[in-house]
Amino acid sequence: MPFQVVDPTGDEFNSTIPVPYKAKVVRANRASRTIQYLWWGDVIAGGEGARLLGVGPSGNLSVPKELVKQPGSTLNLRVQAINANGKAYEVDKVFRLTP
Repeated sequence: MPFQVVDPTGDEFNSTIPVPYKAKVVRANRASRTIQYLWWGDVIAGGEGARLLGVGPSGNLSVPKELVKQPGSTLNLRVQAINANGKAYEVDKVFRLTP
């Protein structure tokens, strides 16, 4: 993997406030000179499907209220990236949502 997810850290975050996100390039080369990122969120218990939460290497994401139907739900955060050569990557992290 030419990048790693630096933020959000830990195992849980508050679903009512924006959370910072950040991806960091760990293998710098010609292919990783330009990497485009998509940050998706999916709460399986909500039954709503995935939502686009962020675009780019860093920013703030917030979980839409329609995804959080049960307190203590789990969020599957999926980061999809494509490098300058067109090679695609995907990383999943799971977080518990707190009210």
